[in-house]
Amino acid sequence: MLELQGRIGRAFMQLLYAIEMAAIGAISGAGGGAVIVRLLGDQWLERTKAGYTRELEQIKDGFQKEQKRIQAEVDRSLFVTRAHFETEYAAMKEVSEALAQVKIAFRALHPIDAHSQSTAANREEHVQRLENTNGNYFLKM
Repeated sequence: MLELQGRIGRAFMQLLYAIEMAAIGAISGAGGGAVIVRLLGDQWLERTKAGYTRELEQIKDGFQKEQKRIQAEVDRSLFVTRAHFETEYAAMKEVSEALAQVKIAFRALHPIDAHSQSTAANREEHVQRLENTNGNYFLKM
């Protein structure tokens, strides 16, 4: 009987040892698996992040190129508009000056002041001046 009890005790101890080893293996295997999963996850995360960073840089580069192209169009348009405006302004200034000369010549020929009298020679001079200024005005137009 003692012998039977000894065998049962040894079998039980072996069973406990096997369970203990299985538990240690499972825990260390799970821990080792967790370490492997973590390393692989970090590596995957870095590759994914690098891919997105590269894609983001390409998008930024595309936007910068598009912005430069649009800015060049705006600058060119602004330059053309400014040059056109300055040309028209200079022309309108010349026309206005010529018209002012016509008005002066016309008023000299037909004075508003009733006290002014013009002689025939003076009148001829005023007519000639009006014709010259009027011709200059139409040239500017």
